[in-house]
Amino acid sequence: MHPFLRALYAKAKNSGARIVLPEPHDPRVLEAAARIEKLKIAKPLLLGDPKTIRKLAKGYSVELMSEIVDIASVAQFAQRMYELRREKGMTIPEAQKLIAKPCYAASMLVLSGQADGYVSGSLSPTADTLRPALQLIRTKEGKAFSFFILLDKKRVDPYFFADCGFIIDPTAEELAAIAIGTARVARSLGCEPRVAMLSYSTKGSGEGPNAEKVRRATALVQQQAPDLLV
Repeated sequence: MHPFLRALYAKAKNSGARIVLPEPHDPRVLEAAARIEKLKIAKPLLLGDPKTIRKLAKGYSVELMSEIVDIASVAQFAQRMYELRREKGMTIPEAQKLIAKPCYAASMLVLSGQADGYVSGSLSPTADTLRPALQLIRTKEGKAFSFFILLDKKRVDPYFFADCGFIIDPTAEELAAIAIGTARVARSLGCEPRVAMLSYSTKGSGEGPNAEKVRRATALVQQQAPDLLV
């Protein structure tokens, strides 16, 4: 196992996090839940109809130890969802309809404190996975971004590539926030970040709005996080 993963697993074990898996109809999710339980890196909560989930697990020969949360029981949160979104035009019937969708139900479990997070995307598009979290759980500082973690067998520390899937065309201010935020996550995972701001202009050799945007973003990072090597 890669050293970073080993350290990550140890950190996860100490957290005791309860993670909702809202797509138990995917055999990969059932197998992942069983593996998570075996490794004791989290407490997975499978969201759906209990009878259906147990039947699927048996059919796929998965020894299921995870807790199952009946999605019908989450319907109680429809009123709170309506209260959170009524200023955006949501009605009670719409909230009652949305709460039956796995990622909305999972978001409400997190928001209510019954879970610490959810993992989705094996059967759902990225937008369907992210939208409920952004609408209901919301962000700490009003900003959200994404990154990929790539492991290299020859390196102990991983590479963090941001933003590769969420903000299509970030402004200079958003680029700076993404750089600082990703570095903050890297530090929380035990890595000392060295940030590279990528541009097609090598050392100022090229001009254009995109090159200028990256130069401005770099200056903002240096100003806002002077302790960060960028």
